[in-house]
Amino acid sequence: MMCHDQGPGETPVMKRRSTIQRRQPMKRNLATILIASILLIFCVSLLSAQEKEQFRQQRRERELKETIKVYMYFKMKGALDLTQEQEEGIIPKVEEMEMTRHRFIEERQGLLQGLGSLLDDPKTSDEAIIRELGLFKKLEENHRKEEDSIISQINEILTPRQRAKFLIFMVDFRRELQDKIDNVRRMQENDQMRRRRALEPNPPGGDDGY
Repeated sequence: MMCHDQGPGETPVMKRRSTIQRRQPMKRNLATILIASILLIFCVSLLSAQEKEQFRQQRRERELKETIKVYMYFKMKGALDLTQEQEEGIIPKVEEMEMTRHRFIEERQGLLQGLGSLLDDPKTSDEAIIRELGLFKKLEENHRKEEDSIISQINEILTPRQRAKFLIFMVDFRRELQDKIDNVRRMQENDQMRRRRALEPNPPGGDDGY
C-alpha cells in the first residue's frame, strides 16, 4: 500500500532536516525574547531602586525640615519669652517668612546660573545681560517687599524688646543652622570618599606597593 502523505521526492531525512531548519529561527527568536525580557526586568529593577532611594531621600528631607522647624520654634519661644497668644500668632508668620526666603534662594540660584551661562558665551549681547540683571534686581525687590510685610505683621505681635530679640535670634539661628548643614555635608563627603576608597583594588604587593 503506497503512502501519499510525503511530497514527490521527499524522503524522511529531508523532512527531518526541513523541520530542524524551521525550528532554528524559532530558537533564535526565543533567545532574543528571553534576553530582552532579562534586560527589561533589570532596567525595571534598577529604576525601582532609584525611585525608592529618591523617595527615601525626599522623606528624609521632609523629616529634617520638620525637625528644624520644631527646634527653631522651641528655641524662639524661650529666647523671646513668648506668651501662648503670641506663640500662636507668630509661628505661622515665621513659617511664611522662611518659606518665602527659601523660594527666593532657589529662584535667585536659578537666575545666577542663567547669568553665568550668558557670560560663558562670548556671543551674548549686552542687552541679554542687562535683561537678566533686571530680572535679578526685580526678584530681590519683590522678596524684600514680601519679607518686610511679614516682619511688620510679626512686629505687631511683639513688644519692642521682643522685636530686638527676634532680630538677633533669627540671625544667630540661621548661622547655627548653616554651620550644622555644612558639618553634615562634610561628613557625607568624607563617608562617600571612604566608600570609594574601600571599593578601589589594592595595588600589587599590598597597601605599601611592595
